Amino acid sequence: MTTVQNNIEESIVMVCGPRPKMSKTVGEQGIPVIQYGAINVYTILPCPLKVRFKKEFETFIEAYNASNEKPIYCPTIMDGSPKGIEDKMNQAENEDELPEMLITTGLNTIFSKPFKQKYLETGVYVGLTKPSFLEKMPEDYSRIASQYNIGFLAFGAWSLIYDMSLDANKNYPRSWTDLAKPEFKNKLSIHGYQGKASGTSLLLVLKERMGEKAISQFAENIKNIKHFAEVIKGIDSPDETRAEFNILPNAASAQMPTRKNAAMIEFNDGPLMAPLFLFVKKSKLQECQVVIDFFWSDSFREILAKGDFHMPDDMDWTLNYSFPSWDYLATHDFNELAASLDVEFQKGLNRRD
Repeated sequence: MTTVQNNIEESIVMVCGPRPKMSKTVGEQGIPVIQYGAINVYTILPCPLKVRFKKEFETFIEAYNASNEKPIYCPTIMDGSPKGIEDKMNQAENEDELPEMLITTGLNTIFSKPFKQKYLETGVYVGLTKPSFLEKMPEDYSRIASQYNIGFLAFGAWSLIYDMSLDANKNYPRSWTDLAKPEFKNKLSIHGYQGKASGTSLLLVLKERMGEKAISQFAENIKNIKHFAEVIKGIDSPDETRAEFNILPNAASAQMPTRKNAAMIEFNDGPLMAPLFLFVKKSKLQECQVVIDFFWSDSFREILAKGDFHMPDDMDWTLNYSFPSWDYLATHDFNELAASLDVEFQKGLNRRD
């Protein structure tokens, strides 16, 4: 793959014992969401990270459970992982029906009004950011973490991948806002959108910088919306539906074969951030410390890095990054925002023809 930055191209290589009591609430595949008497850990991670994480965390859990009376239980790494866990958390009637730990990229969860009001503002959950992380991060992040009870664990990103087998004139967009310009009509694809937090983040960035009209203008430029695996497969192929510029999570584009004739466009305003958050029940902090240490460990750091996620002390904070206003997100219901943005987004999609 190639990196394209300001018209300069640069080559890069890219349990034994009695059956434990389970919660009555189960996932779609019949897997219990809560195991009473256990340290319950929910992990909601991007797909490209799941395989490596599953293997490493299963080994950790097996070793821990072999020597500790109170086991760790993580339904989200089991085959047929339960779906809709966020909804089930919001339906919980008491603290016992909640996991002890939540590791998630889900802006739709932590910035939803029910979650904020029931669990963050009341202090049921504590957003944990390792002190050494805060020392490396911009000062405003300490305020955000403290004021809104947010725990920063790592940051991924979304970027633009250019299919170099198309369009020889190299008319590159230079920023995220350029994607709403008419010259890129029918030249964009995006991984998912509905239910994808980073997709909504991009729409919020466009709205903040250009006004609401930018959302429908951006949508008019979209040729297709596909899963990242389909997008990557189509790049530098005979697929006539492929687009020149593809908005993808870096965790996915990092897996792209190097033989693909493609380039990552480095925008002047930086990649679109995709944060990974860590929350722990305040009443269970000491009990969960060993598990917290796993998520702050070098082994988890390596898992993240292979998916192009990085802990805050590995980030270069002198660079530009794009993300919606943290204060705006923290004072609004994310799902209401997403629904409102989707109305404008659909208007643009419907005008494409």
